[in-house]
Amino acid sequence: MVRTDDVSLSLPKPTGARPLLRGLCAFLLGLPGSLPAEVPQAGLRGHPNAHLVLACPQPELKGAIDPALGRAFHERAFRDLADSGVVQPLQAGVPATLEAPSLGTWRRAGASLLMRTRLQRSWNGKLIIRVEVVDLGSEAEIFHKAYACVDPFVPSTVHRLVNDCIGALTGTPGVAGAKLVFAHEMAGGCTELFQVDPDGTNLARITHHGSLTRSPAVTANGRLSYVTYVGGLPQIWGRLSRKDTAHRLVPAEGAAATMAFAPAWSPNGKRLAFVQPSVRGAADIFIMPVGHGQPRPLTRASGVNAEPAWSPSGQQIAFTSDRTGVRQIYIMAIDGTSVRQMTQAGTANTSPAWSPDGKMLAYVSEADGHPGLFVLLLAEGKAYRVTLGGVDPEAPSWSPDGRWLAFAGALPEGQRHLYVANLSGTQVRQVLDLPHCQAPQWSRFQF
Repeated sequence: MVRTDDVSLSLPKPTGARPLLRGLCAFLLGLPGSLPAEVPQAGLRGHPNAHLVLACPQPELKGAIDPALGRAFHERAFRDLADSGVVQPLQAGVPATLEAPSLGTWRRAGASLLMRTRLQRSWNGKLIIRVEVVDLGSEAEIFHKAYACVDPFVPSTVHRLVNDCIGALTGTPGVAGAKLVFAHEMAGGCTELFQVDPDGTNLARITHHGSLTRSPAVTANGRLSYVTYVGGLPQIWGRLSRKDTAHRLVPAEGAAATMAFAPAWSPNGKRLAFVQPSVRGAADIFIMPVGHGQPRPLTRASGVNAEPAWSPSGQQIAFTSDRTGVRQIYIMAIDGTSVRQMTQAGTANTSPAWSPDGKMLAYVSEADGHPGLFVLLLAEGKAYRVTLGGVDPEAPSWSPDGRWLAFAGALPEGQRHLYVANLSGTQVRQVLDLPHCQAPQWSRFQF
């Protein structure tokens, strides 16, 4: 039995390579009693972190390994584990001994899992990192693997190692080493795209258009699109691979110059949904194969239809529309049929974002006069507030593992910073001290 903040769950006994904690890949939602679907006022009370205490001692060094390398490995692994949202690295009660403590010693220190690592050299000089994770309750090994990398020490190898461990525990790999791609307003009103690690390190610039560039969208296979005014009109540019140079995607080469906004990739990266204004002062959502074909309209309703977001299955698109006089969130099939209104309350509902498992929509609503971050459970038709401690959120984006939401948060003085929060809102952290940030998007790739 594993205890969480407010949920107990029975876990299957480990069998061979079966994950010990496969059920923890879903967020642990302690939902309140019945609420009308049109009143999104209750919070998500469950805690997404299982608080499994994992002992992560310094690695064993075999052969001519620089002790500084071992310390750098441990520091990076400890930080990735602490940021995973799944385990809590043991900090107090660590056995003060040079000998390898027994499993019972780690249990008495309060750990439920033990990660043992060894650094050594291979015959060709590569650094070999061996890791195993042991369940201290059953004393069964639940994960082991070896990784090879070259000097200097490569943090990406540690990210991969930790992600694999989290995947073995939950069934869903972690997001260590992921990036946040976002727009940042620079001096003189110029806005460009940047990327940063969720812990605020490794800030790097992506675009150099010298213009208004915003609304980034990324795919799981490393494609990037965004809106830029570099040619005068707002159009969609991007890269079809990380090595590709930026070029215009919408309108396609040879097509008449038109405006295009709010790009959204299909899950396989082969199609783009986007928004074009109409002559009647409204806007509609279009879909187009990337690189060829003609745009096809999906909406023809009155008002502004905008902010398309593909479902993970690629069979539905969420969007916003003010066709009833108030901006609400809708879902339609990818041919524009089967339109369903998903929200009822609030004076403005914006920025729908599908969870990676397709079971939830995150969005922003002004249900109580102030922007709030909400999560809609699609199967139940109920929405729950993610409490953020006074930060007005904009443009939420799910982490690839579904455990975190990144968003731009407006402070009382009006400056927007990047934030990351868990689903319950019990962990909210500012990513970096950089104002005027917009529209973060999670990416497993470095652009």
